[in-house]
Formats: sequence, structure tokens, C-alpha cells
Amino acid sequence: MLTTRYNKVRHDFGKIGEKIVLPMVEMILGETLTPTEKFYDTMDAVSNNYWVEIKTRSDKYHWEQPLIEKEGWLIPACKIDRALREDKKCCFYYYWTSDESLWEMEFSLEKIEGLVPAIPWWHAEKQLHYYIPRERWTLIEFITPDDSSGSKE
Repeated sequence: MLTTRYNKVRHDFGKIGEKIVLPMVEMILGETLTPTEKFYDTMDAVSNNYWVEIKTRSDKYHWEQPLIEKEGWLIPACKIDRALREDKKCCFYYYWTSDESLWEMEFSLEKIEGLVPAIPWWHAEKQLHYYIPRERWTLIEFITPDDSSGSKE
């Protein structure tokens, strides 16, 4: 039996990740970000020059797990389609809570070159996704939420 992977609990978990990650992304981009949820936007936040999407993965997932390494990191196709239409730069972030690592992918055609979107077998809504290999992401740093410097050095 398939279970629904998107639900209020998962949505709320993602919002917690955004609260941790958005201040870091503001420092990285050098711009103030405004969350877009109240506007029901495709992306999570916007600034003068950027659209931002943040994916947060629970501690039961890690980017080095064999299946994730093999298949890639999921980004819904609607977000890639949005990035293709935008004049502003679009940046995607993955926050892995298992090791508190933050990864970035500034969108470009090269980042999706050769990738064919597919529907994950488990996805309840059968939404099309891109599976983006880890090699196309850049490790920003490891985050410790109660460390004001944002670094684990």
C-alpha cells in the first residue's frame, strides 16, 4: 500500500528547515529574503535578485545513502520550469538534517543537461521531478542551529 509522502507534518517540517536555512541563504546571497508561502508561490522565498527553493530532508535520509547517490536529489519539475522562465537567478538549497549540511545549486541549463524528469514511484500526487546528481550541487557548510556562526569548524 502506498502512503502519502506529502502531508501537513512534512510541510511543517520543511518550514522548520526554512527557518534554519533562510538566514544562512541571506548571508550567502547578500540579500534579504521574503518567504512566499502566503502568496502560494512555486518558490519558497524571493529577494531583489533571486528566487530561492529550500528542500529539507529528515535525519532518516542522508546524501551518501546508496539509493540517493544513485538516483540524485529530487527537485519538482514545476520548480525547474519556473527557473527556466525567470529573469531573476534561481537558487536551490538542500538541507540534510542528518549531518546538518547545506548544499546549493544555482540554476543554469548546464545543471539539468542530460536529465530527464520522472515521477517517483512512491509519489502520491504523481508529480514530475528531476533527479539531480550530487556532483551538480555545491556544499556550502555544515550548520549547527545553536551556533550563531553557522559553522562546525
